[in-house]
Amino acid sequence: MSAGQLRNRVSIEESTILTLPNGDRSEPTWGEFKAVWAGFKFFNGSEASGDRDSTKSRVEIKIRYTTGITTKMRVNRNGEIYQINDFNNVDDRKKYITLVCERLDK
Repeated sequence: MSAGQLRNRVSIEESTILTLPNGDRSEPTWGEFKAVWAGFKFFNGSEASGDRDSTKSRVEIKIRYTTGITTKMRVNRNGEIYQINDFNNVDDRKKYITLVCERLDK
């Protein structure tokens, strides 16, 4: 993959949950873990949900290798949010990571 294929600037975000003074936990707040260049490959798929079918957008996002990414993180591309469901080190060479994601509805 050439650098030109990584043409989308995205933010990998992680959530923070605070413990409030009364002991309750706050709603998750998302903050930037790292800004990276990425390439997108979109797929279509459907999943049965109760009585109805709902369409989910699956996407593979390729980025340069970086450590610390988990499935508790998400990708933000200009306000479009993608939940990271899985990831793998392409060819085990520590050059690229493919993030297997699902687009979240607003």
